[in-house]
Amino acid sequence: MRYLAFGASQREGSHNAALARYATEIVRKARMDTDLLDFHAICPPIYDDNAYLESELPEPVLLFLEHVRRADALIIASPEYNWSYSGALKTLIDWLSLLRPYPLQGKPVLLLSASPSRRGGLMGLAQLKLPLSALGAHVYPQMFALGHAYDAFDRDGILRDNDLRAELQQLLFGFMEMTEAFASRYRTGG
Repeated sequence: MRYLAFGASQREGSHNAALARYATEIVRKARMDTDLLDFHAICPPIYDDNAYLESELPEPVLLFLEHVRRADALIIASPEYNWSYSGALKTLIDWLSLLRPYPLQGKPVLLLSASPSRRGGLMGLAQLKLPLSALGAHVYPQMFALGHAYDAFDRDGILRDNDLRAELQQLLFGFMEMTEAFASRYRTGG
């Protein structure tokens, strides 16, 4: 199994990038192959639906597409802006919508968020689920929203709160089990 993870924030010192890194370490400790992308490398220009061919896609989108095609599942840590998700992530999803079949079709996706707010970005994750589902992704029903993210990680990038660490680990293990089940189902043609 191969996982693709990224924090969908352009901000230096992003809490979502930290959460994606932390989740990646948990997945890697479970001996799963995981690519951790820097969002700066895949942050696309504004969507333009005049590009009809894959060869016309912007370079960051092509890089992301390459990683998506290699991955069996995705882990996205998304910031919340005004109770929604980032415009940069929306643009990336819109670029992918030009391709047929959809690159996310049939891929399990786990949504995470870290925010300085008390809710932890949960409203943004609820919004993000819609376009991902529209492109055929299987969005895992449970999500992880980390509130008060400014002081949630220690200087080694580890969640300070034991209960939150256990909750995230349990969520990731459940997601990995579902991803394995999906892969086995598709290998056997079920």
